[in-house]
Amino acid sequence: MKNLICLIFIIISGVANAAYYCGTNDLQFESLTACSSNCDDTCTELSYSAGTGTCPADYSSFVYDRQTGLTYGVSVNQNIWSANQQFIADNQHKAEIANVLAGLSGKSVWLGLYDRNMSTSYGTVNKSNYVWIDGSMLTYDNFADGQPDNRIDGSDIGTVTIYGEHWAYVDTDGKWYDDGQHTSYGEDYQPRHNSIGQFSGMLGCVAGLPVNEQTNPNEIINTYCSENTNNCMLCIAGNNVSQCLAAGSGGYICPNDMVLCDSVYNDPLCPDGGILNDLTDMCQKEPIVTCENGFTYDFASDRCYDPPDCPNGGVLNPQTDRCEVVITDGSCPVGYTYDSLNNSCVKTPECTAGTYVQANDRCEFSVTYTCPTGYVYNSSTGKCEDAPDCPTGFTYSTTSNKCLKTATKSCPTGYTLSNGQCIASPTCPSGTTFNTSTNRCEASSSYICSINSSSYSSLSSCENACSGGETEPTLETTSTNQIQFAGSEYVRLNFSSIYISNFFSNWLPLSGVHSEILDQTYQSFFGGSGRIKAALYTDNYKIKIDYEIRTYDQYGAEIGGYYQNSGWIDLLKPRIVGMFACNNDTMYKTYSSSNSWGYYKCDKYDGNYYYNGTQFFGYCGEGTALNPYAISCGAVRHASQKDGWIARSDVYPNPNAALSCPDGYILSGTTCIQNGSCSTGSCPSGTISSGSLCIANPTCPNGGTFNSTTDKCVIPLDNSCPAGSTYDAALGKCVADPSCSSSGILNTATDKCTLTVSKSCPSGYTQDGNICYSAPVCSSGIYNSTLNECTLSASTLCPSGYTFNPAEDRCEQNIACPSGTVYSTQLNSCVYEPEHDCGNSYSYSPINRKCEAVPICTDSIYNPEMNKCHSGSCPYSGNECINLSTITGSPDYKCSPHQCLDPSDPSYLDTSEDTQEGANDKLNDGDKDDSGQCLDQIYIFNGGDRRCRKPGTQTGFSDCCKKDETWFGLGECSPGEQALSTLRDWGELDGQCHYVGEYCAEKWGICPACVCVQKKKTYCCFGSPLGRIVAEQGRSQLGFNFGTAKSPNCRGFNPEEFQKLDFSKIDFSEWLDTYVKPEMMPNVEGTIINTFENIQIPEIK
Repeated sequence: MKNLICLIFIIISGVANAAYYCGTNDLQFESLTACSSNCDDTCTELSYSAGTGTCPADYSSFVYDRQTGLTYGVSVNQNIWSANQQFIADNQHKAEIANVLAGLSGKSVWLGLYDRNMSTSYGTVNKSNYVWIDGSMLTYDNFADGQPDNRIDGSDIGTVTIYGEHWAYVDTDGKWYDDGQHTSYGEDYQPRHNSIGQFSGMLGCVAGLPVNEQTNPNEIINTYCSENTNNCMLCIAGNNVSQCLAAGSGGYICPNDMVLCDSVYNDPLCPDGGILNDLTDMCQKEPIVTCENGFTYDFASDRCYDPPDCPNGGVLNPQTDRCEVVITDGSCPVGYTYDSLNNSCVKTPECTAGTYVQANDRCEFSVTYTCPTGYVYNSSTGKCEDAPDCPTGFTYSTTSNKCLKTATKSCPTGYTLSNGQCIASPTCPSGTTFNTSTNRCEASSSYICSINSSSYSSLSSCENACSGGETEPTLETTSTNQIQFAGSEYVRLNFSSIYISNFFSNWLPLSGVHSEILDQTYQSFFGGSGRIKAALYTDNYKIKIDYEIRTYDQYGAEIGGYYQNSGWIDLLKPRIVGMFACNNDTMYKTYSSSNSWGYYKCDKYDGNYYYNGTQFFGYCGEGTALNPYAISCGAVRHASQKDGWIARSDVYPNPNAALSCPDGYILSGTTCIQNGSCSTGSCPSGTISSGSLCIANPTCPNGGTFNSTTDKCVIPLDNSCPAGSTYDAALGKCVADPSCSSSGILNTATDKCTLTVSKSCPSGYTQDGNICYSAPVCSSGIYNSTLNECTLSASTLCPSGYTFNPAEDRCEQNIACPSGTVYSTQLNSCVYEPEHDCGNSYSYSPINRKCEAVPICTDSIYNPEMNKCHSGSCPYSGNECINLSTITGSPDYKCSPHQCLDPSDPSYLDTSEDTQEGANDKLNDGDKDDSGQCLDQIYIFNGGDRRCRKPGTQTGFSDCCKKDETWFGLGECSPGEQALSTLRDWGELDGQCHYVGEYCAEKWGICPACVCVQKKKTYCCFGSPLGRIVAEQGRSQLGFNFGTAKSPNCRGFNPEEFQKLDFSKIDFSEWLDTYVKPEMMPNVEGTIINTFENIQIPEIK
């Protein structure tokens, strides 16, 4: 069972226009357009009502539901689904409201329906998870096919917070769909639709009350006037309405309760000396007749007449009653004669030039021939002819049909004329020369060394450069022979002699680029002096030493030598050394890559001897021993620390390591000997290699031909012709096409330029071969090829206004009479009705040709049978006696006590006792506080006033109160009455409605002598049959009723009254028998009673 919801709204002052009501869905709309677009029946305009408040501005597309007493609207802005989506469409009527709101606003709207389990069965249609926001189960739905499908998009995975679609909405097609979070909805992934707002009561923009129907006077006439509805009068006798009888005298009498009147007879009077005619029952006298404008009065026809005038010489024919003009020769133009057989004026045709040829029906003469300037007309060929034109210096040849001229002979550029031939030397590709012996272009091939890729002009020079050279082999780069450095090594240069030692004191880093320069002198043993210059360079583990030593005696003569070493040594590259052992400070000799002898030194460090891994640079001489008088070999040491040696196991060369040589070298011992090869190089462009030569065929300029006998290029002589001509070898001449002036065409058979001759005819003539022709000339009319004559139809000879009659050879015209007259075939004249002067009291009778007047009866009525004036008195005081002779056939005078009334007079219709439907209805009003407590009066199981009309004048005597699903043919019943029938169509009683009673809504006549012509029934209708049952039985407990039919009390229970109800005493069997299975009745009835007993009514503050 749904919770009781307190629906509230803020009352805002304002005025609203009357709304429109649709009976098919029981809804009220803001406008006729809104109603018509959502109603299957005619929309009814309602009477004005202020309603319970103004429709809020943040909602639109309002409708009022008469069944629930709620106003619904669609929010202006979209929002996400939340628990405040209160609209519950748990039946077809509610679903129709949602459909109307979506269609009316053109927006999709949320429902208070959701998937309470947030089902993970994605892509599966399952409605069982859906419940309404109040917790009730889904028993009715309008989901579209394939919905709800709980869709999930691939892009949603890992992005949105809630997978699937779990909230329901109504789209503009009226179908329900589910929706949920999707990445396609933007930054927050939330679906947005508009909300349905629910407002208590009937808001002003859709407010209105049913308009009380009122009988149209025509409906009274159609109902009670069975005969002669145009002159119908009605009377009321008790509860019966009768049609009054129409008497011949113009009076009316009610057929009910008629009595005879007392009769008195007197002679009638005739005015102005007239005489009573007993046969016509009229007073008569002679009229005074006057004819004007020359017309004469004819008594026999009672008309003024005058013979007509025929215009343009016409004559009146009394036999045909028409004006006529006869056609003769004199009617034709000059030179024409009248042919009555053909109804035409005729004449032989004329020609402006040439001769009339009757066989051809035209005027003819020969054409004029014209040729352009220079051309002459040749009558034998029928062409214009002229001699052809040739360019200057050319002559036309009738044999070849060409213009001919002797050619100028010359040689092409690059050729010279020799013995009647054009000759030139052959051309060879660049870098080659022509060999007259071989008759080809030749050049020696180059040779390429495989080692250095250099090019050589001869094989011997290539082979000398490509073999015999030496270079140092490389040791295989492995972990056992690759010197390793830690990045913090330093070097220092020491020179030791009897004069000076260790004069370089600075350590230079091996990494980076550094240098140290020394320039120092010393004293020698020979009493002389010496000088030493040395430089040490480092560049990222490469070292270089340059030094110069000079020794002089005491006389200044140089006694020492000059020593210098310049070259970079890569310390990262393994050195080729011999095997040795370090067990003392012996200096070991080996052969270095610099082709000089060097030594490796064993140094003592920490009590042990270590190979320091450095090489002495300089040349000490093979086997030369160190002595105090010789300059010792210098040494470079490297160390990872500046203050001592560090043994490094990985710097020992591997004597067994494999040696390798660069490409083009072979290993010989410990030396790489150059062993390259020479190959033929490329030939110049345009040549090919052939042995030791590059060759090509010679070429000739301008397409000449090479003559191997003369070793010359030859080309025929050039026969030069003027521009626009060509050389014809067969003719041996320059040839040009002849031309024809004036766009002529050369005829090679006649050797003449020809043109089609221009043929011309005078203006107005047409060429036909060699003949000029024109139509024959007729001064009047047209040429008739059948008659071979000019003809002028007689119809053109008729005067204006006349029409030709070919059968009679005459022109005819209808007779025209002056305005106000007509032609009389009887008098053969124009006639009109004369003025008949009868005085003021008489009128002219054209039948009797007399002035006539009604006989005068004072206070009486003329009796034509008695030719007397008849009078009498009615027993009913004040009522008139009526002559019924035209009805009864006898001179009866009767009267009736009942008054005859005109049914077309609307003042006889009285709706003063009808009351407004819904005027007493109570609406759930008021506001609520922040906690949701209602602040004003609410009504529980509230009902509404509904009415319908019984058979009567307003409904065409259709019963608009029937309980029936069939309304065909009952077009007089309003949509509201049809909706009431639907609400009542349930169970044995009246479904959702309680019958209150009936009353007379409209009366006709002069009350109290009036009659009820339309009755209404009144019902109080509730939201459900269950609501009606509680309202009926609850009232009996509380001691108040449903009011009267005119003033029903359909309100619900206020909170205090509702708390007093004892639901255990309410009989729900009517509802249970219809909706609940028998085996479930005890449980369901107990549940209903328990629910009602435990409803908590919010406190009214």
